[in-house]
Amino acid sequence: MTSGQLIIPEGKYISPTKLKQFIVTAFSDNELRDLCFEVRVDYESLPPGGKADKARELVSYMERNQRLSILVVVVRQYRPQFDWVSLLTDQQEEISFPIVTPPASIPRMGHETQLISKGITTLVHLLRSPEMRTVLVAFQTDFQATSDQIKNVNIYKQLHDLMQQLENRYFLLYNDQRRLPDDDAAWDSILLNEPELRGKIDDLVLAAMQGELDATEMRWTSQLEEAKRELTTAIESFELENLKSATRLIYRVLNRQPSRINAQLVTTAGNLRLDGLVAALQTIKEKLANMEAALSAQELIEQNEKAIAALSRMDIQLKALIQEHNALQELDDELRRVEATLLQSVDELEDAWYDIQPMVKGLSDLSQESWVEGTQKAADELDAALSAGNVVVIRRTFRRFRSQVGRSFRLVDMQTLALCQELQEVGGSLDLLSLDLLWRGFQ
Repeated sequence: MTSGQLIIPEGKYISPTKLKQFIVTAFSDNELRDLCFEVRVDYESLPPGGKADKARELVSYMERNQRLSILVVVVRQYRPQFDWVSLLTDQQEEISFPIVTPPASIPRMGHETQLISKGITTLVHLLRSPEMRTVLVAFQTDFQATSDQIKNVNIYKQLHDLMQQLENRYFLLYNDQRRLPDDDAAWDSILLNEPELRGKIDDLVLAAMQGELDATEMRWTSQLEEAKRELTTAIESFELENLKSATRLIYRVLNRQPSRINAQLVTTAGNLRLDGLVAALQTIKEKLANMEAALSAQELIEQNEKAIAALSRMDIQLKALIQEHNALQELDDELRRVEATLLQSVDELEDAWYDIQPMVKGLSDLSQESWVEGTQKAADELDAALSAGNVVVIRRTFRRFRSQVGRSFRLVDMQTLALCQELQEVGGSLDLLSLDLLWRGFQ
């Protein structure tokens, strides 16, 4: 069996285009189906069409999940003489649909992630030792379980990103719709926007299908498909009512699903047991220390120690972000409820303030970030307005406070998403190790 280890030189990248071309050329339809099975992709969920279409989506799917190296390793397993170095390029190709990346102000853990990934993948060297192989096999289930959890996080991360991209296209469509029927030139703009919007809907539906979501989590996809049909009818016949129906359907999805997907992402990330992976690596390190002389393993021990430390820090940060996110979600839900009654009366706000104040103060126990100070300051201003009793000032100050909470929530949300994106590299390294353990088990 071929080793699963794949070391990509610094400054080099796997070309998805070249990989797709090789698969189309070197694999039959049945072999492509087997290849999908090996990398745990549902062949039936790939788009209809020929082998080239399915190979393109397979490569695209693995790329979006940061598992392209896994696909290369499995391709090598089927074609041992394959010169995978020929796939490398000097520039990273743009992926099939762009992933929303956090702004530069959001701290990244790139160096930490590299330490973790390197510490995990170098464990492949230990498989030469029968005793250490036994130790690693004992943790194979833990490695695979953690990788599966990370994949689940990425499913919701992808859906979150695609919802944002659809929302951008929706606003273009909605603004053009508002120009009708007075400005017929709006139809020209709609015709230009329609292919991109349709593509975003297709990407979303496909991502949901490949994520194997529960049926109750998939209902919104039928609404988007209906919106596509209404939009097609509207464009073909220049029917404003069909256009309005399409925008209503898309708005209904965008008004409900992003927050639900976000909540599911946070819940899934909260269930991620990185501490279990830390414990496994710690046990491996202790075994290594006992066998250091026999294995000449000092360098491996050092890499393992760095990976453990970095993974522990990532675990702490993830848990902290989940706590902050949940606290802000609870506060945001309460403010949304109060906001619905604010035009009629401030009585509900005055009653709810006894619950809201402790929520705000509790944020300072969770984080020392600057957004906490800004949120507390806005809350103090609202508290003073409530004490003064001026209804106009209360409403104005509430809106300012509501806006500040929203900004804080978005910042924590982006930090959580950024960390989830970093986790994909860790998951890819775990998959490489699991593949090597599996293949050596058949030797």
